[in-house]
Amino acid sequence: MLDVHLGCWCTHRDSCICRLLLDCTDPFLVMGGEVSRREMGIMFIVFGLLAVSVLPYTSAEKTDTSITVIELERNEITVISSPGYPFYYDSNLDLTWVLTAPVGHILQIQILDLALETDYDYLYIGSGPGPNEPGSWELQKLTGYNYSSEPATPGHSMWARFTTDVSRDDFGFSLRVTAILNPECSSGQMQCSSGLCISESARCDGNNDCLDFSDEEYCPYCEQVHLDICRQSLAYNLTFFPNRNAETADAAAGGFTDMADTISSCHDHLFPFMCTVYYPECTHNGPTHRVCYSDCLAVTDACKASFEQLLDRPWPVNCSMFTDEQEEDGSCFGPAGDIFGTNICGTRPAYASDQNRVLGGTNARQGEFPWIGSLRLEGLDFGGHWCGSTLINSLWVLTAAHCVPYYVDRVVFGNAHLTDDSDNEVAVEVADIFEHPEYDTYLYINDIALIRLAEPVPFSDYVRPACLSESPDELEDYRRCLVAGWGTTLQGPRMYCFTYI
Repeated sequence: MLDVHLGCWCTHRDSCICRLLLDCTDPFLVMGGEVSRREMGIMFIVFGLLAVSVLPYTSAEKTDTSITVIELERNEITVISSPGYPFYYDSNLDLTWVLTAPVGHILQIQILDLALETDYDYLYIGSGPGPNEPGSWELQKLTGYNYSSEPATPGHSMWARFTTDVSRDDFGFSLRVTAILNPECSSGQMQCSSGLCISESARCDGNNDCLDFSDEEYCPYCEQVHLDICRQSLAYNLTFFPNRNAETADAAAGGFTDMADTISSCHDHLFPFMCTVYYPECTHNGPTHRVCYSDCLAVTDACKASFEQLLDRPWPVNCSMFTDEQEEDGSCFGPAGDIFGTNICGTRPAYASDQNRVLGGTNARQGEFPWIGSLRLEGLDFGGHWCGSTLINSLWVLTAAHCVPYYVDRVVFGNAHLTDDSDNEVAVEVADIFEHPEYDTYLYINDIALIRLAEPVPFSDYVRPACLSESPDELEDYRRCLVAGWGTTLQGPRMYCFTYI
């Protein structure tokens, strides 16, 4: 009878004393040696003809997991420290603090001290309601001894998460958090959802300047049509920049003025036509009003030659982008990707623009991506989730061909969370799957497939189809892309024990 035990005692950073203890009917055998923690993969002891395989040491202790919620009053200061600070903290910790400021205030955080076992124990600091919660964003991941003592402002709410492994401990950390009055944004600044003020020029620039991505929400940013003659003649009042023909509002006004000063008499409909060119309608509310295809051809035939000759630049309009599907006001719906005539593709009424939305591997809000579906297979974790997909009309779903090597049971829409119930969730059985006929399973060429549903999906504010591109030059027309799907945002177990202060 042979029992094997591996005991480890850490004596200095990244190095441990490990003793292999073998209990048997023969004399007690002790073998000792100093090994790096990184070398503790598998150790082999050979004694005569006996070979014993020893696995890395793991603790049988249960991880101490808790969440502490702290609601600060105006100008209140609180200090968060690791358990036992300034003395050694314990092993197997997974602790979270969630802090909120009162109305009209934001939080200011300053790191006072940091001493953690490098690359094994971590302090995470983020903005929002907590790790793995919608609207949260990880700002810092700290380990070791290096940190900045400069104050930072994560917004109205923030969190700190402290995780330790099973072995050596250190002195820990100390943070000071203060609820300060939220400053009014000055001229030329925008206010983030968190309350921070940033430069207006940082809006929709592709960088997370607000820390909560509210400066990158609803991009391109829609603004009023400021040119009087266009504001009076257009059937809408919101436009966006940059667009195909103007980078800024000043550039649009300059382009329109140059055109008006040189070729204004070439066609009676030139001015309203050029207003739609330089001031296209905001794209966030579904299909947009555009000039009609037949009008575009007529104005182009009458004015293009003079425009190019006198202004020495190419005619800015491609009439193939427009249709003659006319509305009551005389304008037409331009190709907005609504190939199947749903009239609601790309819209998301359940998602408000003032909600915190976070990208780059963090959580989405309910209703933020109503066209995203979860392909489900029986027997898998997370409700059977297998792959993501996109609803393109009530009966068809687009996905990757590598996601359907096996039969998919159903597609679930209307719920951003795989393990939580939602009254908005809709599950539809799969009728058929069509892979691209030239899909290459090794090189993933033509990695696309269509799924036909067994019955139409009922549309709602939380379940809607995506629009499809009709542009002949997608790389030119679509400058920014957004990737959505399911995954984890932080390592470690979910928090489950709340403590209120």
